[in-house]
Amino acid sequence: MIRKEHLFLILFILFSGVVQAQEKQETNIYVHPSQEKFAAWLNQKWQSDQHKIQSIINSKKSVQWDKDSNGNIILCNGFSPSGLPEYLITAYSTPASVTVGTNQLWDYGSLGVNLSGNNSILINKMALWDGGRASQTHVELSGRINAGDSGVAVSGHSTSVAGIMIDKAINADARGMAYGLGGILSYDFYNDVAEMAAASPNLLLSNHSYVNLCGWFYGNRHNPSGPAEWEFWGGPTDTVDYNFGYYDDYCSNVDSIVFNAPFYTIVKAAGNNRTSIGPAIGGSYWRRDSNANWIFIPHRDSLISSNNSYDIIPTMGNAKNIITVGSVLPIPNGYTQPSDVQLTSYSSWGPTDDGRIKPDIVSPGENIFTASASSDTSYNFFGGTSAATPVVTGSLLLLQQLEYNLSKKFMHASTLKALVVHTANEAGTTAGPDYKYGWGLLNVEKAAAVILNQNYDHVWFERRLWQGRDTSFKVIAVDNGPMTFTICWTDPPGFVDMVNYKNNRTQKLVNDLDISVTDGASVFLPWALDVNNPSLPAVKKNNSVDNVEKIEIPNAIAGKEYTVTINHKGILRNGFQDYSFVASGINGAMVSDQNPLGLTVFPNPSSNNCTIRFKPIDNNNAVITISNMSGQKIRQEVFTPISPITNHPLYLNSLSKGIYLINLLHNNIKSTVKLEKL
Repeated sequence: MIRKEHLFLILFILFSGVVQAQEKQETNIYVHPSQEKFAAWLNQKWQSDQHKIQSIINSKKSVQWDKDSNGNIILCNGFSPSGLPEYLITAYSTPASVTVGTNQLWDYGSLGVNLSGNNSILINKMALWDGGRASQTHVELSGRINAGDSGVAVSGHSTSVAGIMIDKAINADARGMAYGLGGILSYDFYNDVAEMAAASPNLLLSNHSYVNLCGWFYGNRHNPSGPAEWEFWGGPTDTVDYNFGYYDDYCSNVDSIVFNAPFYTIVKAAGNNRTSIGPAIGGSYWRRDSNANWIFIPHRDSLISSNNSYDIIPTMGNAKNIITVGSVLPIPNGYTQPSDVQLTSYSSWGPTDDGRIKPDIVSPGENIFTASASSDTSYNFFGGTSAATPVVTGSLLLLQQLEYNLSKKFMHASTLKALVVHTANEAGTTAGPDYKYGWGLLNVEKAAAVILNQNYDHVWFERRLWQGRDTSFKVIAVDNGPMTFTICWTDPPGFVDMVNYKNNRTQKLVNDLDISVTDGASVFLPWALDVNNPSLPAVKKNNSVDNVEKIEIPNAIAGKEYTVTINHKGILRNGFQDYSFVASGINGAMVSDQNPLGLTVFPNPSSNNCTIRFKPIDNNNAVITISNMSGQKIRQEVFTPISPITNHPLYLNSLSKGIYLINLLHNNIKSTVKLEKL
């Protein structure tokens, strides 16, 4: 049965396809004009839910917003398909930057860039939804926490999460991932989805270190003034909480938000459910009846799940178009091999009910040193998927900064996710993805290297696939070694089944794109997992559930030609699907109409000297010209390029601060890029 709000959402998405359907080769910046109306509808629905919530709260003599004995913020935010109230809870449970390689993007590290978020265009492009507002007066955060909503109390959880993202390194050990960022927006998670929809046109990233309260919980929701005891949050007769793996309204709504604001990436904690296993068999606990009354159960039945294995990621973490983050132990000296990556005991595992790979990525989430709200100069060690998530969010902002420095454009959320999946460090005991570690450990350094493409062995682009059309092109392996291809697309929101909602295997993928690679004799297919046998290793086969696909060819032959094909199954909603493509280990420069020579300049911005890099056609002379934005020539020099890749220094000491055009002329072909002089 389709509820009225679902029918509205379906009509909304169908209408959006008509508005967006225009012929183009590359996707442009686009935010759906009805996003504001969608936000208003979400807000209206949320307001309606508040009346139901208050009625239940009053009748049960309970509270809507509270803290548990561990300091977790708890909020009643909606209802299950059976009508029971549902709650959000902050996901509580050092060298995080070293573990994921973010430190190599700071201070002219291994890639020669100096990124910290220190660009005014990035201010308030990143947001935080949490159990309260981050401290605006802490020395690490002062002047950089901008209230997204009013009247919100300071939260210790929010402050520590914000610190991991942007601590300015007053204490060097607490340096945040984007420590130079001038400001973020800080919201509480009250009415979060409507607020996200309203803010999405102006955001690049947001962090969500909270989950729905699911499964076993040691708390006192049954008696807020009493001691903590075990509570089971599944339905009145359930042995497993249906919320685990479930694609609900929350998932559908955030997928719709990203679909209509394609540059916006939502980063979400997977949850800490695996160590909340309930009382021993025969032990007492509390659970709710069909009227939401808490009842005491003196003896636990052995059939009730301990939610300590697969399929225990709650609700929103199962959305298609977001990045869901699991937690691993920090690796103080950096990653060297898969066995270095050790999952924390609490981090929730996938899959989703329809078999999609979750979490998407893992990140360090244990003993992260960061700002504390205890005082304006205090710090603490913070842990949980709550800590792992902002490591990812803050780091990904630096990748957007890098691309903006190079092209004055931002990447689509699908490109950012493709880069995350494409460059992840292998984790787990078998090759490929799994439902514990997702695609592996975040590797920001490697993702940045793809964007820079300094050795001309990476390519990425954003394209549109039209109904009934395939895209095929040839590439050449650059080495005897791994060759990797990844596609990712922001899929339209899936259907929410409010009737058959318990472990329903019906796929939530709407537009099913496929990638394959051939070499004339062999066909190479993407990784895929088996939802019915979640512990089995990944295999290479057709994937019909995930909106990200990755092909790895470990023994590519240098100089050999391979054909890449991107196509689709069935009918594409709206008649087309935008997607992002990333490839590594291939021979070729990233070119465009404005940059046919694949010219790059690094570091960019630069304070003194920098280097230009390009792939020359031959050894004929090249001319480099520096001009200001008015087209006035500042300097020109002629040099002889060196095959196959030329690096040529540029000396900038005499230039004033500002934006300049770097023009390269070689064999009557011209490439132009922008350079910022600091």
